[in-house]
Amino acid sequence: MRQVESDQLRVNWADSLRAAYEYGEVLVTTFHDEPAGVLMSREKWAQGVQRLPVEESLQIVLNSREARTKLRAQREGLRRGKHTIVTLWNEERAVLAPYQWAVQAFPDLELPAPAPS
Repeated sequence: MRQVESDQLRVNWADSLRAAYEYGEVLVTTFHDEPAGVLMSREKWAQGVQRLPVEESLQIVLNSREARTKLRAQREGLRRGKHTIVTLWNEERAVLAPYQWAVQAFPDLELPAPAPS
């Protein structure tokens, strides 16, 4: 697992996405050094959904190009509990999930608890 600042995520979007869906890497995205979201493969996210379900109304599906250009809006969505499912060639490949959800859904990742708001 590695951390990446949201600006760097935008710059290295394709490589970060590939690391998540192809190699199973889990990337913690930060904003001003505070964890905001977790980028993971669709399969990993589905495991988390089995443990901690996500309402359909909190799921957004975007293709990889839209997801990259809308990263700022996604950051706001993460704060509201939104999960962005990223498609590549019309296949769901990765998910950008809220950090707080990931902490609860994946205790085995030992993500640090977020600072109180």
